[in-house]
Amino acid sequence: MNLSNFISRRYLFSKNNKNAINIISGISVAGFAVGSFALVVVLSVFNGFESLVTSLFNSFDPDIKIIAAEGKVFNPDTAKLPQLKQIDGVLHITEVLEEKAVLKYDDKQTKATVKGVGEGFEKYTGIDTMMVDGNLVLKDKEHQYAVLGYGIARYLSINVDNFFIPLTVFTAKRGDVTSLDPENALVKKQITPAGVFSIEENINDEFVIVPIEFARQLLEYKTEISAYEVILKPGTNMQKMQRQMQEVLGNGFVVKNRYQLQEVLYKVFNTERWATYFILTFILLVAAFNVIGSLTMLVIDKKGDISVLKSIGASDGLIRSIFFKEGLLIALIGAFVGIGLGVLVCWLQQTYGFITLGNQGTFVVSNYPVKMKAFDILLVFFTTIILGAVTSMYPALKSSKQEMYFGK
Repeated sequence: MNLSNFISRRYLFSKNNKNAINIISGISVAGFAVGSFALVVVLSVFNGFESLVTSLFNSFDPDIKIIAAEGKVFNPDTAKLPQLKQIDGVLHITEVLEEKAVLKYDDKQTKATVKGVGEGFEKYTGIDTMMVDGNLVLKDKEHQYAVLGYGIARYLSINVDNFFIPLTVFTAKRGDVTSLDPENALVKKQITPAGVFSIEENINDEFVIVPIEFARQLLEYKTEISAYEVILKPGTNMQKMQRQMQEVLGNGFVVKNRYQLQEVLYKVFNTERWATYFILTFILLVAAFNVIGSLTMLVIDKKGDISVLKSIGASDGLIRSIFFKEGLLIALIGAFVGIGLGVLVCWLQQTYGFITLGNQGTFVVSNYPVKMKAFDILLVFFTTIILGAVTSMYPALKSSKQEMYFGK
C-alpha cells in the first residue's frame, strides 16, 4: 500500500477529528462541486442553444452555396452543372436568383430580399418544417406563389387565405433609365402569398421566396442566376465535397459551406462559450483557494505527525506527497460530485424539460435546450483537477519545511 495515499485518505476521512480543518476541507469540496456543476450545466445549455440555432439556420441554408467570384449573377452554362451533379454525394442542386426589392400589400409596404428558387426546392428544403401559416407551395399549373418570412408577413398584415389581394413586388429596371417619371424606372409584378415561415428573426424579416421564373421576369434576366444551392446526401463529408467542387469550378467561383455562410454567428457562439468558461473557471479558482487555507491549517495541526514521520526516516518528498494528494483528493471528490450532479440535472432537463423559457408561444422551443458533450465533461474534470493541484503545491512545499516538533 502506498503510504502517502493511505495517510492522506486518513486525514481527509478521519471520523475522530471533527474540527475547523475538516469543516474548511468540506467547504473546499463543496466549492469544487458547485464550480464544476455550474460549468457542466452552463456549457451544456450553450451547446443546446447553439444546436437549436444551427438547426434553424440549416433549414434555410444549403449544405454548400456556389456564387460567382465577381459580379452578382452568372450564366449557368459556365458553372459546369453536369459535372457537379456527377460528384458522388450530391443529392440536389437548386438554381437561385436573389435581389433586393420593395413589397406592397394592400396599403402597406416594406423592403425585402426576393429569393427565386428552381425546381425541387420544396422537396429538399427544410423550410416545410418551419411553416406557421399557409403552405410551402410556389407554383401550380396556373399560378405562381410567394412564401414570406414571418416578420415581413406580420408587418404587411398578410392574409394567405385572401387570394383577392396580391403581393406587389417592385425592383429597379436594369440599364440606363432616361424617363423623368419614377414609375418608369421600376419593374412591377404581382404574386399571390401562399404561406409564412418562421426560422430566425433576421431571416424572417428579410426573405420572400418565389419561383425563379418570377424572379427572372422581375429582374429582367433570361437564364442568369446568382447562386447554386447544393444539398448533400446524409453522411457526406461537407468539407471534402466543398474542396472537390472548388477544384471542378476553378477560381471563377467561390464555394462556401453552411458554416461559412453563417461565419459570424459561429464565431460569436465560440467566443461567448469560451468567455463563459473562463469566467466560471475564475470563480472555481476562488473556491480552490480554500484548499490552501485548509491544507495550511492541516500542516500546522499535524506538525507532530510530520516530526514523527521524519524521525523514522520519512523523506521530504513523502511529506509533500501526503499533503499534495490531500488537496488532489478534495478536488477529485468535488469534481465527481459536481459533474455527477450536473450530468443528472442536464439529463432531467433533456428528458422532462422542467425548466421552461416562459411564454411558449414566443419561442421556437418551450424548454431550455440542453446538449451534453463528452469534451465539455472532460474539460471540466481536468480543469478542476489542475486547479486542485496548483492550489495544493504551496501547502505541500511548506509541510516538508516544517521543523521537528514533539509536544507534550
